Amino acid sequence: MGTLELDGFVLLKGALAPALVDALRGECERAMARTSRPRARVPLEQVRRRPFADPSLLALAGSGRIRDLWIRCARPGSRQQRIHRDASVSSQPMEWMSADILLTPFSGANGATEIWPGSHLVTDVGAADRARTEERAAARSSVVVVGEPGDVLVRNPMLWHRAGANRTAECRTMLSVEYACLS
Repeated sequence: MGTLELDGFVLLKGALAPALVDALRGECERAMARTSRPRARVPLEQVRRRPFADPSLLALAGSGRIRDLWIRCARPGSRQQRIHRDASVSSQPMEWMSADILLTPFSGANGATEIWPGSHLVTDVGAADRARTEERAAARSSVVVVGEPGDVLVRNPMLWHRAGANRTAECRTMLSVEYACLS
């Protein structure tokens, strides 16, 4: 569906075992039940415990390490996000990557992530320039990333993306893992 270098993303279908996905979803549901916010940070000391410290989850980092971990839940009725990047435009080599682990099905109806392939290579539009980003994005083709629990969307943090509106009665949940790139 994409390549990391050229498109800024790759979708790894069925990357995590169902038992691990179920365990992660259970932990995330318990955490999200304690807040009304659409996201919650997983404390780094908890990252060292299962299921977050599962070898197959840590293997996604390659030679890197987990930098940050967020639970993201698009609750029923949540609105579409603005187009944004997770990192600012920089001439520095890539310092980190993002892996979004789908814990529930992602569809157009529940607000699956929309991405703009190749937008990570656009360096003349800063994160604060929302109007210009929207204008530039309108001139490009986007992709809505649909998938199943256990799929992993690995993406460059410079890639333009947004969550869609959730028009269903169920939460759309993912675990967003930021991996520091070690050289």
